[in-house]
Amino acid sequence: MKKKKPSSMDVAKAAGVSQSTVSMILNGKRLPSFTDDTIRRVIEAANALGYHGVRSGKTSQPTGDTILIFCPVLSNPYYSFVAQAVEQAAYAEGFRTEICTTYRNVDIELRHLAGIDTGRVAGIVFSNIPLHIQKVEEINRRIPVVVIGDRTDPIDVDTVEINSYRSGIAVAEYLMGLGHQTIAFVSTTLNDQNRLRLKRLEGIRDALQGSSRNCRLVVKSRDVSSMADISDPDIEHKVGYALTNECLDDEEITAFIGVNDMVAYGILDALSNAGYRVPEDYSVCGFDNVFPSRLSGISLTSIENFMIQKGHDAFDILFRRIRRSDGQNAEEPGRITRVEYQPRLIIRSSTGAVRTTETKGT
Repeated sequence: MKKKKPSSMDVAKAAGVSQSTVSMILNGKRLPSFTDDTIRRVIEAANALGYHGVRSGKTSQPTGDTILIFCPVLSNPYYSFVAQAVEQAAYAEGFRTEICTTYRNVDIELRHLAGIDTGRVAGIVFSNIPLHIQKVEEINRRIPVVVIGDRTDPIDVDTVEINSYRSGIAVAEYLMGLGHQTIAFVSTTLNDQNRLRLKRLEGIRDALQGSSRNCRLVVKSRDVSSMADISDPDIEHKVGYALTNECLDDEEITAFIGVNDMVAYGILDALSNAGYRVPEDYSVCGFDNVFPSRLSGISLTSIENFMIQKGHDAFDILFRRIRRSDGQNAEEPGRITRVEYQPRLIIRSSTGAVRTTETKGT
């Protein structure tokens, strides 16, 4: 029997990385997100398996050569990093990319969807849950679609997910472990179109209510319209700043949780400008762990959201679908792929033990 030739997926499994990472590294596209150890493992795995599938940069797409990347905004680094990760993987396989920004507006998203040219577009990646789920599911029957979202979002397409509910629990349990009993959750719009935010809040609330201690959650939110998203790239920071100032009269609050890192930056600035110290007076947490959060002047405790990995995984799934429709892949038709990441808390210096009344502001 003729021995089966090793594939890039075989190399990916052996090296413990994604298929697009293998493609990029073996094509010489050693981007800054790859460590020396990752590059070494991929090359060693390829050599051990006898894999020689380095591409010239083009693939045989059955339709177009363009990948559409849908993002609600680009001002939040989370979406910018996810989009760039998808682009990295797409470029390695010879595709072009276009970014469609929706500003969380139903009509804008629908216009983008209605204008899709099936002769030009090979696949679509949503960096958040689409607002027109049924429309996207219908498009997915003609063009491969992958959605990056929350584990609990009901959508019948391939997805790359993280459990936002567990993320909220992780943050709340950590703060309670530091002695915090009254915690403020600060957020932009909380509604069914922003289920990820609601799930984070639900996890926080359930963790506090399940505690044996007398814990209290203060929820402060402000609706942000799509026009505000379009006209003011700094809107999330401003909401965090304004809502934090509204909380400062509540003497029992000792910790703040921003619905994402951008809101948390507004919280940090509001506390600093009011003369308070972090973490001596207040602890602050966020979600997403975007790049600025690791800077020494910010050092924000945050939930890792695996932006680069999720973007690469989303394209890997998409690429397999594209190859399958071109007869290059024998995967079972109709199968839905779901990749889930478990939340991981990154602890930095914005959090600490609960203050005593005597030490506040000293």
